[in-house]
Amino acid sequence: MLGKDHVRITVAFSLPFIIFFFIAVVLTGIPIWAAIVFPVCLIIGSLLPDADCGGKPTLYYEFYPIYLAMKPINLFAYLTMRLFFRKYAGRRREMLRAHRGILHSLTGIFLSSAVLAVIFSLVCSVFAFLVIAAGDGSVPGEYILSGDPAPEIVLSLLIQISDDILNALTEIVIFFLTVFIGLFSGQFMHLYEDSCTKSGIRWFLPFSGFRISGHIRTITDDDDAGPDTRPAFFRQTFLRTGIAGSLLLLTVQAVRPEQILSALAAVFLIQAGAAVYLYLIARERPEKRKWYQVRKRRIIRGRSCRPPVFRPEKRMFPVKDGCLSGSSVSCKDQLSVRSGHG
Repeated sequence: MLGKDHVRITVAFSLPFIIFFFIAVVLTGIPIWAAIVFPVCLIIGSLLPDADCGGKPTLYYEFYPIYLAMKPINLFAYLTMRLFFRKYAGRRREMLRAHRGILHSLTGIFLSSAVLAVIFSLVCSVFAFLVIAAGDGSVPGEYILSGDPAPEIVLSLLIQISDDILNALTEIVIFFLTVFIGLFSGQFMHLYEDSCTKSGIRWFLPFSGFRISGHIRTITDDDDAGPDTRPAFFRQTFLRTGIAGSLLLLTVQAVRPEQILSALAAVFLIQAGAAVYLYLIARERPEKRKWYQVRKRRIIRGRSCRPPVFRPEKRMFPVKDGCLSGSSVSCKDQLSVRSGHG
């Protein structure tokens, strides 16, 4: 699927789980930034597996730093497989150079999520310990610098530092888990969405080459048919079930907060059932153009006729009519061409 479809479908599916993070902030007291980090990592994860795409616009140009970070992770995944499983050493080309290689597998998304979560957590921990080292001024400096500090001051300082370190370590663990869950969930949804396309993916690479695929075509060469409409149908379906699940979670949180985990499990089952239902739809062959956008423009084919703000006369459209083949007309003349007076 296209990058925009990956982001939209992933966010629509994960909407109730994003809401759950905000509920967890209220019920458990976890840091508020966890509810912000999760959806950000979720969106990043929905694009990460396409780091092996070889320069596709969505990831390569708009998210170039992510592309650079994922290239060594792709190599790291291969080297890990080569270290522990010698029989995969000869599959370098298949795992590294091909699109939908090792990064489009459960092994790849687990390793990439773990490595990125560790990197982000290390950066966060360095920042946290720098803050602790700077101190908050609660212990006077003259007691620390004096040759014979009072024992109670030293004890108070040690207790404060140990508490600060313990709190920092707790937040780092929460940060690591939040980043890992967000990245892994986004990448897992990416794999699910690509499993619905005609080319499919190999979930269990490098252990197995079994491919799971559907019949969705995001790009078609048929002149009479546009792109497959099923990605939009996926997004709409997940959005409806996601909104319903979010309302359920908010209702349970307001009425019986002790049952919030049971409500979360019910929401997960609903979303999983919707995912199975949509995959069965993706398995349908697009016969009679049931799932394609049929274009109604029989004479002129091009972009939308809506003129740009500046110099609309420069926006030209190719004409594919028999008597006008090879010509171009502007938006101003399109209506006359449609009616046969051009």
